[in-house]
Amino acid sequence: MKRICVLLIVICLAALDANAQTVTGSGTTNTIPKFTGSTSIGDSPIAEFNGNIGIGIPNPASTLHVLNTSNSFDQFGFQPYAIYGVLSNSTIGFSAAIRGDSLATDGNGSGVIGLTTSTGGGGVIGVSNAISGFASGVAGFSDSSQGRGVFGVNTVTTGNGGAGVRGFASATTGP
Repeated sequence: MKRICVLLIVICLAALDANAQTVTGSGTTNTIPKFTGSTSIGDSPIAEFNGNIGIGIPNPASTLHVLNTSNSFDQFGFQPYAIYGVLSNSTIGFSAAIRGDSLATDGNGSGVIGLTTSTGGGGVIGVSNAISGFASGVAGFSDSSQGRGVFGVNTVTTGNGGAGVRGFASATTGP
């Protein structure tokens, strides 16, 4: 009886080993691999460098660094974005598709910073398509007596000038 049990175990192990396949391939150091076929791996666009994760960039400079070099519309007709977030059907107040929080207690921490070198772009742009309610393209809130919800600077010296920020304040004292 012991011989039959041992024989069955050997046959089962051999059957399991017969179905095992070897994964082949190679990759670049610090690049997270992906399956390029059922039994082969290769480079993915995701890299790890000094504890940082990069997508589209081999040497990320921050915790998550995304680089998009595309200069064409995507399959939905949108312009290229490095990060695109969609929040669908939220009924919770103060929801966000992409949110940036700065928990700095000193210095000049910013939740979201926008920068552009385009002659027609904006560092941070907000658009509201709401047809009712209190909707804002860009909104800012500050609990500081010296702070501002939204702060803007206009350095244009010629032409119509424009405005750093257009808006209103309901405070009766303070800056």
